[in-house]
Amino acid sequence: MGAQTSSGGAHKVNSPPETSPPGISNARGPIPLKCQCELLSGRDPWHTNALEEYSVKSVRFSDGPCGVRGLGCTEQSSDCFACPVSMGATFDPDLIYQVGVALGEECISKGVTVLLGPMVNLIRHPLGGRNFEMFSEDPYLSGLMAVAYINGVQSQGVGCCIKHFVCNDTEIYRMSISVEISERPLREVYCLPFEMAIQHANPWAVMTAYNRIKGAHCNESPLVETILRKELQYDGLVVSDWGGTYSFNILKYDMLDLEMPKPHFAGSESLLLANKQGIISTSSIEKRVSRILEIVERRRELVEEKPQPLRHVGILRKAAAESIVLLKNTHNLLPLLPQKFTKGIAVIGEPGMYVHPWRSGGGSASVFPHYMVSPFQGIQSRLSDTVPLFYSVGCVFHNNTPPPPMEWFQSDTDEKSALDVDYYDSTGSCVAHTIIRQTHLHWSDTATLPAGLGFPFKCVIHGKFQPPHPGPYCFSIETSSTATLFLNDKPIVSSKPGPQRIIIHFGEPMPSINPEAESTGSPSPLVTSPGGTLDSSTAVSAAIPQTDWLPSKEWLNIRCEFESPNERHSSAFLHINCLPDYMNFSAERTTGLIQNAVKLAASVDCVVLVCGVGSGYEKEGEDRRDMCLPGSQNELIEAVCRANSNTVVVVLSGSPIECPWISLPDAVLHGWYLGQETGNAIAQVLFGEVNPCGKLPITIPRKLQHSPAYVGYPPGTDILYGEGIHVGYRYYEKCDLTQSCVLFPFGFGLSYTTFEWSNILVPEVAVGDINGSLVVTNTGRFPGKEIVQVYLHKRSSFKQSHPEEELVCIRAVFLAPGESLTVDFCVHQMSFRYYDDSWTCWSLDPGIMQLRISRSSADHVATVAVKWSPKKTRVD
Repeated sequence: MGAQTSSGGAHKVNSPPETSPPGISNARGPIPLKCQCELLSGRDPWHTNALEEYSVKSVRFSDGPCGVRGLGCTEQSSDCFACPVSMGATFDPDLIYQVGVALGEECISKGVTVLLGPMVNLIRHPLGGRNFEMFSEDPYLSGLMAVAYINGVQSQGVGCCIKHFVCNDTEIYRMSISVEISERPLREVYCLPFEMAIQHANPWAVMTAYNRIKGAHCNESPLVETILRKELQYDGLVVSDWGGTYSFNILKYDMLDLEMPKPHFAGSESLLLANKQGIISTSSIEKRVSRILEIVERRRELVEEKPQPLRHVGILRKAAAESIVLLKNTHNLLPLLPQKFTKGIAVIGEPGMYVHPWRSGGGSASVFPHYMVSPFQGIQSRLSDTVPLFYSVGCVFHNNTPPPPMEWFQSDTDEKSALDVDYYDSTGSCVAHTIIRQTHLHWSDTATLPAGLGFPFKCVIHGKFQPPHPGPYCFSIETSSTATLFLNDKPIVSSKPGPQRIIIHFGEPMPSINPEAESTGSPSPLVTSPGGTLDSSTAVSAAIPQTDWLPSKEWLNIRCEFESPNERHSSAFLHINCLPDYMNFSAERTTGLIQNAVKLAASVDCVVLVCGVGSGYEKEGEDRRDMCLPGSQNELIEAVCRANSNTVVVVLSGSPIECPWISLPDAVLHGWYLGQETGNAIAQVLFGEVNPCGKLPITIPRKLQHSPAYVGYPPGTDILYGEGIHVGYRYYEKCDLTQSCVLFPFGFGLSYTTFEWSNILVPEVAVGDINGSLVVTNTGRFPGKEIVQVYLHKRSSFKQSHPEEELVCIRAVFLAPGESLTVDFCVHQMSFRYYDDSWTCWSLDPGIMQLRISRSSADHVATVAVKWSPKKTRVD
């Protein structure tokens, strides 16, 4: 690798190579330059290199930001929080600080030094695959949430790595795409969350993005030095995204400090050769090393603990419930009053029962939860025995069979929701045993294997399986190597040779399992199951191999034998999937499922229809294809609502969706991805235990074509940020398109109670910050939280064009019925600045500023004018 350095295009510094003793030392004396260079790249996917002889310990990273995955070890479960866009929907930094504290405690329990999060890129396009990982389309709200999140985590003595600098706002072609953007929106919009986080939270590290900016990869771009280092004055660690280095240009200037996960361009030999050739100075190496050592010194002694599944249940549930947005509540259907229901409640929709794929989006942000509560379970736990509860799947829309709930398993030592794993080395000797609590297993390097075990290895996953109710189930496996799945010691699925998917029948044959009957669309009978009634319309696909019927009311032995790739590989994965066979339906049989749901809906008092997108469609590495709900969900919603208008539609999605059925249901909740407490959070809002107080951190346009980022998408090699500073709601207000193109505006969210705003006081003249207040009174019957939003509306300066409005302050206040409270707010003078392209600097112009005191970007209670002057007209 070293021989390539001289021709890698790296910038040569003017100073000659330094041969004097290095300036980095510790209690054990100077650290040689060669050893210093070893610290500038990773040891494995989750650790930096250690120098034991110099008492320099390794730094452990972990994926975030929805939880703390730890090493990605197969035996680890984690707190699974509501996703960041859900956190943004709370509009409550104090609540997100509490989430951060809990995540910091999780880091400690998993021995993690730095959590890879939060992600403060912006929800620029409705189809972005990682929109669920971002806080908002608005830079101010994103920055505010990031500050609270980081301060909460870092209060526990562990660090955050904010990501991805900068403009990593889409997943399509993310490794190569070049963002073409002018200087003003780059600084005012896309760098603002990073600036706020750095100034008010000082994250331990910043991660660079995969994409390019104006042709240069982010960690090779002068932006790191000019904006991050100089303008934002960040002197912390800058780390590459995993595998996100592309050439020896990363050795230029003061850009990248740490290359992860392993050395590719910044290995010790390459750095030493570059130093010898005068490409990188010793002082530059020492500066980068000092930033890593600063984190090592901050690093507390961390001892991994056994998972504590109930440790943070309160904040998990609170954060999820308070993020849910009430979009519609015709006839005050909500909150539900079950004592009035004589015919019962129906839960319809696959996410209503099998919620695992809808706990989070997919990719590095996904963690495997300690437990999962489905909407059906959450509702059931709050109903008395006198209120019947029913379930129908309605329709299915997986692009792959999902993992099964762990409640269907127990280990051979009778540990519930668990399986055993025995590891074998290349000689066939059993060298380790662990307990796992998930069936999607990933091994990345030896760090995620038992001590002393390397590649290649073999393992046997074994335990007991019992399906929750009778019927056919679809089993499948996905693997990077070879695996065979056994049930009662009989092989049923094999990666090769043999079928990779199979239908297993449990229980006794029932009339509903009849392809001819199903093909006619005849409704299937309902079968009673413990805890409710389940739709048994599960006619199987003839294209998938099937077995005879097996008992459904006893534990069956399950085993999977896995063999990793050879020693040339350093990662492997095995996915064991299972779900009732709702897969591969023909159009006729899909119609049959919808008809069953319609028949059930017509027979009950109220329907809770849970729909969504899920981790199969919203995930890292790819964008969504459209803004529609997958599969036949739109048809299902329309048919059910026409059968029973007393329907609550609950949407589980991290991004905007088109809602052609919006006029039909009486109530609509946007529930995002709510983590392991999904069912309890939804049930709390449905029954009024929590008054919905979430606000949309995004705009929901009527159609994809109405998005300001629609033109130029999907991109080619470049993507033009043509809307400039008019991102999200700013565009609709600027072009006066809110009424015609927006279904639900940014900041919108209803409540079960009503609030009155009065005595709005804002000074007529102000210098610097503008301080104001108003009185908020709860005039309704329910306690609730109100969100005061302040937007900068008009400016008298015509030196530059400005957004029609931009969010500059939020305040959250909780009030009991009849209670009033004076709410103070402050608009910082930096909110009035703009980036002057002609002078290439920030400017502040005095003039008449109009502030909108608002409930959303489209609902303004008052507009007040302030004659405003800055304390200075240039911003350093």
